[in-house]
Amino acid sequence: MKIWYDETKLDINNFKSEKFLLLPQYSNEVINRDNDFKNNKWSEEIQLNIEYTSIEDADYILYHDKYDTGINSFSKEVHDYNHKPILAFFNDDDDRPISKTLADNIYVFRTSINKSRQSLNEFPMPAWSQDFGASTIRPHTSKPVVSFCGALTHPARYECIKNLKDNNYVYTNFIIRDSFWGGSPHNSIIREEYVDNIKESDMVLCSRGAGNFSYRLYEALSCGKIPIIIDTDISLPCYNVIDWEKFIITTPSNINKDIKKWWDNMDDKKYAEAQQYSRFIYEQYLTPSGFAKYISKHNTFKTYIRSSGMGLYSLLKDKGPIKGIEIGCYEGVNATFLLETLPDLHLTGVDPYDAYIDWNGLDVDYSQGEYKLVRESIEKVNQRFTRFNIVERTSDDAVVEFEDESVDFVFVDGLHTYEQTLQDCINYLPKVKSGGIICGHDYNIISAVTRAVNEFSAIHSKPVKALKSSTQAWYWIKD
Repeated sequence: MKIWYDETKLDINNFKSEKFLLLPQYSNEVINRDNDFKNNKWSEEIQLNIEYTSIEDADYILYHDKYDTGINSFSKEVHDYNHKPILAFFNDDDDRPISKTLADNIYVFRTSINKSRQSLNEFPMPAWSQDFGASTIRPHTSKPVVSFCGALTHPARYECIKNLKDNNYVYTNFIIRDSFWGGSPHNSIIREEYVDNIKESDMVLCSRGAGNFSYRLYEALSCGKIPIIIDTDISLPCYNVIDWEKFIITTPSNINKDIKKWWDNMDDKKYAEAQQYSRFIYEQYLTPSGFAKYISKHNTFKTYIRSSGMGLYSLLKDKGPIKGIEIGCYEGVNATFLLETLPDLHLTGVDPYDAYIDWNGLDVDYSQGEYKLVRESIEKVNQRFTRFNIVERTSDDAVVEFEDESVDFVFVDGLHTYEQTLQDCINYLPKVKSGGIICGHDYNIISAVTRAVNEFSAIHSKPVKALKSSTQAWYWIKD
């Protein structure tokens, strides 16, 4: 991923965790002042996935400071560069609602976030902390050890601790502090007690403190422990690739019941796999280098920032109950976004999930490993939403599944060759109601798509329009 940052606005002698993408730009001396980033080789790994380049050549523009009112003025400063996406990272306890005046090309990643108030432009990010290292795999026993070390700084923590003390189905290992880090955040003995408390347990209570997130969640995962995630309207990062439901997501009132249900479903093998999964997702996605790789390499990131989905949402949000078709679903991230934001949407995905030759001549063979991950992801969408179903056929074969004038929109994002893009537009136009929308992705990005869409538009003597949120997405309204 190519990014540009304003060197004149960055204090290279003062590292802040929000600047994790710029970690390779800092000296070891500066990095080592922050214990959470010391000796973890994150800098070297980030450098493998991030290229610092000119503003003209960049894929993304990096905001130089924490999210604040200055970001909109910064956006205006760089507006001339094709409305490129601006990424901002905000690692803090502040969970205030994001500004409603935020420019539509700004994407803010936050540690503290309330799911019910989450805007279309903001996303959860991990809270960076020290990698404690994977612990020895523990066997499944008659009762789990549940740990917590910290201050009861939020009512949810207090209620959880109270209920767990009355739970006969667990062993508790609690160290209750009077204040944050026992009043001494940099005391090595206190820190060691905290780490040992996590490592000597099966499960770790992870409930919010001052902000609506938990450092303890990521520290527990680094040790390969099972987090008990207290749902305080929390939004969890990388939800499109991490199966958070493998862990215990509960409320203070249900905590005892949910722990017992989860533990009773385990045996030695399944419990070992759960511990391994904790460490796996931590390394893969939740370290600074893992999240940088996720952003830069993961094929769904452009959808993750919802460039096309957000624009389509703006066209559909006031239409009431609607039906739609998405050609080319991949992992279902765009589908998830539309289903989350449009509660009256019934969506059918069309994707054969088979090997094919891409628009650039590359042989894409899901059978070589990625297929399994892709299939697992789309199955989660299918399980989560009763308003979604997937037709595992090519778009040419699947078109017979739909009656004419039966859907409100078709989103074309399948095989990006000129021939297939044009054929999809022609085949599926009759399926769209009068006044409905045919639209798609990668317009002005892939020349074959541009040519096909423009030809389709010319056939019907009606110009194509760009979705507001991105020059990559297009739409056309049927007469």
